[in-house]
Amino acid sequence: TEPLVQVAGAGVRYVHGRWPRRVTDALADASFDLPAGAALAIVGGSGSGKSTLGRAIAGIGPLTSGRVNWRGASLPPRGRRIAAERRLIQPVFQDPAASLDPRWRVDAVVEEPLRWLYPDLGAATRRAQVLAVLADVELGATFADRPVTSLSGGQAQRVAIARALIASPELLLLDEATSALDVVTAAAIIDLLARLQRERGLTLIWITHDLAAASILCDRLAVMDAGRIVEQGDFAAIVAAPQHGVTRALIRASV
Repeated sequence: TEPLVQVAGAGVRYVHGRWPRRVTDALADASFDLPAGAALAIVGGSGSGKSTLGRAIAGIGPLTSGRVNWRGASLPPRGRRIAAERRLIQPVFQDPAASLDPRWRVDAVVEEPLRWLYPDLGAATRRAQVLAVLADVELGATFADRPVTSLSGGQAQRVAIARALIASPELLLLDEATSALDVVTAAAIIDLLARLQRERGLTLIWITHDLAAASILCDRLAVMDAGRIVEQGDFAAIVAAPQHGVTRALIRASV
């Protein structure tokens, strides 16, 4: 079957200065296919290019070369995507407090995608959907009227997930979505994501440096180093017989 997402030869190059002119390849010739319903972990050390790749897939970062296809059709950068394309891939970022406007209440934060992506919905329908998705991330209706600044880290991340889900995405792109949380809260968020994937049939891309946490959610693995994918395939098979030194180092660090 045709992949849901196909990344083909993706590259991101930055040029610094005029003279001497310096070129940095933050991402080089990255390619993979991801079927619907799968969960891919993109792992690597700091500066390996994993977040650059994730932002390019979501359309919120530059792409100097290559392409990102969705069901065989090329996706333009996010600024040029129509509403039906923008809803398909929804990101969830590392620091929930930084990704939520501190001046707003929870209901306004979660409702905002509906105003942009589904402008024909009435206020009562939007409110009902906000309450429903808050319940789905295990937050009660009373959270809707709370200010964002009153939330704990785990509650704020649940609100960020609710904001992504309300757009009815097919793919969640999670960029270090649990690394800012304590161990107990992170485990609860991973359990939540596993349930949401199962119930909603979501496809996941999880960008992380934590192989142990990724193994709970993901069945596929791509290892990055110096802007390149150096190893990819079935998660369990790679962990059982890693071929690259970076993969072996990540496995040692997760034990």
